[in-house]
Amino acid sequence: MRLDPRTAFLATVMLILATFQSNQYFTLLMLGLLFLLVLFSTGTPLRIYVHNLSLLTWLLVFTFFAYLWGEGSSDVRDNLDAGLQAIGQLSVVVGWATILGNSVSPLAMVNGLERLLRPLGLARLPISRFSIIAMLSLRFIPVLLQESQHLLDAYIARGIEIQCGSIITRLKNYALLCGPLFSSLLRRVEHVALAMESRAFHADAERTSFYELRMTWFDYLILIVSFSILVFVMVHDE
Repeated sequence: MRLDPRTAFLATVMLILATFQSNQYFTLLMLGLLFLLVLFSTGTPLRIYVHNLSLLTWLLVFTFFAYLWGEGSSDVRDNLDAGLQAIGQLSVVVGWATILGNSVSPLAMVNGLERLLRPLGLARLPISRFSIIAMLSLRFIPVLLQESQHLLDAYIARGIEIQCGSIITRLKNYALLCGPLFSSLLRRVEHVALAMESRAFHADAERTSFYELRMTWFDYLILIVSFSILVFVMVHDE
């Protein structure tokens, strides 16, 4: 059963808070097992989680040594224990974010966040503008990656080895990509702006949606379970 994007977002936030709140190995292990259960029940491939975690290897290593050398305790075992717990917390948090990103489409997430933030419109905050900016940003992420890959292929075809040499050389080579990349992106942004203007688009106008978001009993059940887990961790690991 597919969750409402608002439910998925709120449940993920509560589970992430519960993960960071846990300071005992037992609680962290239970959250890790719960993550694996949710991972397989949602059909999220394990390789996606492993790939996302591998991208943050530097952060895990930095966090571990920061706890190992930066903690106030003089006992190395306490610092080692804190570093391992921090790595475990970050690993589980990456898992929750992976499940959310794989199970909810970007547009559905933007619509869900707009509905959640709609009460802030009473304070005259431009919620509709925020949602439009978020939607366009998500739309341009694949475009940015595609343009970067095209530029890399073009440089390689001309015999320029972008990823070879020292760190300084690589930085200089990557700096060559910035000019053409931003020029291409600005051109695409101009096309989108002209298309929106030609359709008489107005950001402050009330938007409608083809798909109505409706929460079912299963959504409320997931929210109750997630909130209960957060409360349990806060009480148990206090």
